[in-house]
Amino acid sequence: MPMGIRRFPYMVVLFVGCVFSLVSSPAVVGAENPSGSGEVVYAEGKDFSVVRQGNRTSYSVSDPQVIGMTVAEGDLIQTGGGTFVEVQLLPRGSVIKIAENSSFLFKGLGPGGATVSLGLLYGRVRAKVATLSGSDSFSIRTGSTVAGVRGTDFGMDSIIQPYDSQPSAAVPSFTPTVRVYCFTGQVAVLPESTEDVIPPSAPAVIVKKNEEVSVDLSSSIPLVERKSLEADTVNYWSQNDFKGSTPVAPPKTPALEVPPPSSTGATTAAPAPTVFIKPDYTPFVRVNNAKNQSIGAAILFTSLGLLIQSSTLAVANYQGESVQWGLFISGSITVGLGFMSLLPAIFINPTIP
Repeated sequence: MPMGIRRFPYMVVLFVGCVFSLVSSPAVVGAENPSGSGEVVYAEGKDFSVVRQGNRTSYSVSDPQVIGMTVAEGDLIQTGGGTFVEVQLLPRGSVIKIAENSSFLFKGLGPGGATVSLGLLYGRVRAKVATLSGSDSFSIRTGSTVAGVRGTDFGMDSIIQPYDSQPSAAVPSFTPTVRVYCFTGQVAVLPESTEDVIPPSAPAVIVKKNEEVSVDLSSSIPLVERKSLEADTVNYWSQNDFKGSTPVAPPKTPALEVPPPSSTGATTAAPAPTVFIKPDYTPFVRVNNAKNQSIGAAILFTSLGLLIQSSTLAVANYQGESVQWGLFISGSITVGLGFMSLLPAIFINPTIP
């Protein structure tokens, strides 16, 4: 049931307080886990791949080396159809479950697990995040969307929606739709951010328990919609719940509860009001003014230079050649200044937020 819609002039940035640990290469199999790393604690299905420093290694989930593998910063885990991988981040104990047909990047695992920065390139992931404190942070980014949490059980999807063959259907888009949903705690979701930590003053969307936020990136202005958590999502993760035996006690969270189906005629809560966040046009206005000033200066100098050059004809019968050459050179210099003023305008192209 929709609970509210927000439009943002940005691409969605999901900053989630989560830490991911992925399978390491054979060189680190069985090695002692360094601070700020992860360990594979469960795998089911067929096979998956680990990309480390540009080298790809494939593993069968039945390989005895898989359980206990170290996942290091910069590792990318890719799962195939029907394959799920669980990674526990050490030493804090957060647990990440990478679903089938997903690509997940452990791009930043800070010392002691205090700062975690993860990336969902495509697919689905669920995370149980250990309680953080102080300046600790746990974030997941997909595209330009960032989500951040503290002590939360949540999930994130970045999936291309199936094509609807109905004549009235919209033109299919190959841009993934991003969804962030919360089972326990809350998640802050920020559209467009270059940082991995959401500032306190940022206009983030807060996703609470049994809520989800979807971000449609197929248009120039992404549409962010908040609604109740779908039963299909809860059923999916209930059937594919955490199953690994972890070296560190994982965060304790309640069992997933499937929202009861709405009955006909039942009273439903009024949808939350639609909120529009006004874009910050200040950078655009500043750059656009600079471009206009450059064009204006180019027109002024060029016109003045041509006027000075043409005056040589008017004084041809009254002044000597030295005066005429002086006027011609002065006009040429002024025209040159006009062209030089035009150059910045060619390269200054303001973008509307």
